[in-house]
Amino acid sequence: MSPLKIGITHSDDWGKALVKSVFEDSDEKDMLSDICSPTFYDALGEDGINAALHDWEEGITDAILVVPAEGDWRLNPASLRGIDMLVWGDIRLAFATDECGMEEQIDDIVYTLRREFNIEKPRVAAAFDIDNLSAYDVVLTKDKNEAIHTFLELSQGHGVVYTTGRELIATSPVTPESLNQCIYLAKDILAARKHYDVARSNPLPKLFHDRREDPRRS
Repeated sequence: MSPLKIGITHSDDWGKALVKSVFEDSDEKDMLSDICSPTFYDALGEDGINAALHDWEEGITDAILVVPAEGDWRLNPASLRGIDMLVWGDIRLAFATDECGMEEQIDDIVYTLRREFNIEKPRVAAAFDIDNLSAYDVVLTKDKNEAIHTFLELSQGHGVVYTTGRELIATSPVTPESLNQCIYLAKDILAARKHYDVARSNPLPKLFHDRREDPRRS
């Protein structure tokens, strides 16, 4: 598979320095150069996000990575938002919105897990507690504060914010240490989407047919 084309934007100069350290000075810099082709934007904040969105809409990039401002590790900016999901390994914590009903959002999450995480029969919990995070493929909740706190404790400060529910693949690190994970997750999601879409665009032909459907039968 060709390298992931990812647009990387920042909210401040600290974020720029963080990205530079990862791509130029980290132990994983050679691995990152093999799996992704980054586009860096000089503009900060919303201007940088808008530039990254433009390139994605034009097909120049496959995904966007947003580095938040120093000390401001929140969810992705509203302009990128679908349903926010925190991801760390097999733990996925999604946050329901008020824009549509819970059942519709559960359907969206189920489709996301099938298409982007290769989970054929996703198990979705619509109530948050720590046991559900381990027992289900995703927890969908409106209880943001306690859920985020629990996630950070379980992940030991690692993990990725991923926006679901739209074609754009947008990730953001939960902490500076998880910036690399944003790239790996975006690449995995892009590959999973392509596999899912190709498999369903060319279904296998029917090997057998009902004789009642045979036009040669009088």
